[in-house]
Amino acid sequence: MYRLIIEHIVKQVLRETRSASATTKAKQKLLSSKYGSKFIPLTTPGRIGNKEGISETDFIKIIKDVFEVEEVNTLAKNVSPNPSSKYTAFTFSFEGKEAMLILAGKGKESFERQERGVIEAINSIQGIKTLVFDNTRIEGVKSARKIGKVEGYKAQAYADIELDTTKGIRKVSAKGLQSPSLGGAGLSGFDILNNPTVNNFIEEIYKEAVTEYTQVLNSNPDLKGKDLQGNRLFKDVYRQMPKEVEIPILRGIEEMGGPIDYFYIGNMDVDFKVEGNTIAFNGDLYTVEEFVERGTPFFVRLLKREGPCYFTVEKNTKLQNINVPKLFAIKPDGSGQTQSRLFVTNRATRGRDYQS
Repeated sequence: MYRLIIEHIVKQVLRETRSASATTKAKQKLLSSKYGSKFIPLTTPGRIGNKEGISETDFIKIIKDVFEVEEVNTLAKNVSPNPSSKYTAFTFSFEGKEAMLILAGKGKESFERQERGVIEAINSIQGIKTLVFDNTRIEGVKSARKIGKVEGYKAQAYADIELDTTKGIRKVSAKGLQSPSLGGAGLSGFDILNNPTVNNFIEEIYKEAVTEYTQVLNSNPDLKGKDLQGNRLFKDVYRQMPKEVEIPILRGIEEMGGPIDYFYIGNMDVDFKVEGNTIAFNGDLYTVEEFVERGTPFFVRLLKREGPCYFTVEKNTKLQNINVPKLFAIKPDGSGQTQSRLFVTNRATRGRDYQS
């Protein structure tokens, strides 16, 4: 009855990519920039969630930095062509066309509405309960509570709801149409996860990238020691994650707000019916393994950050458990800030970028 989270997102992104509008491309570039973690991707074209409550003035500065433009215009709500009745739109020149980005709210209200709905339903009656979903059931549930920020983990917690059951604690991710955190802290998140299978997968990707980029440099010796930012010969690297890699990444660990036992997929407005000690929901509940089997594959994307990028094989010393090079550094000698970024995605810009 309900589509899986990732299937919905992929279809939405593919629709946007096919349109290839300046707004769509601008949104993708902003979310992939060094400022990307400050925002939440929303499904409406051009609209992004303002996770950190950035002011309009600071948002304009970010646009100017990312897109290297001098002028950014603002359109108040309900002022054509701004389609929003609530938020300001920002227009600017991008690739010879006008792009429009809408700085929306924090983007969590609807997801939290779903979480609250599930929790309130479970706690609406006393005693031991049975939860019935469209595809399965859980027995022996005592109560439910929301999982908040995890101390020491900078990204959003993996799980949203903690179920207290007669068989112990079970954790549920109920993010609706938002993809799970997926090591939301990027490479540092994978380092915290410290799963041998994941570590080996990431290290192999970096080895392949070093080989690929070294071949490009050997074929173009004039590029050695040069700033490679914007150089199209140094393309982003995409690799499909095998299922044995997806599962530990999706599950997470306690230090990340996991491990996740289930994904709840249902309407944001939670409907439920109570009969005795049984609560029936209008949604599905998948184990991590079921989620991976039924869903669209995920990919790892490795790319350059904004700013100077000099190729280097110097080790990324900020990582404790994963042994990879910086790949790109902010200084020609390989010192200073690491200028490569790795994260999980369910999309790529070109079909040939997807490699098993």
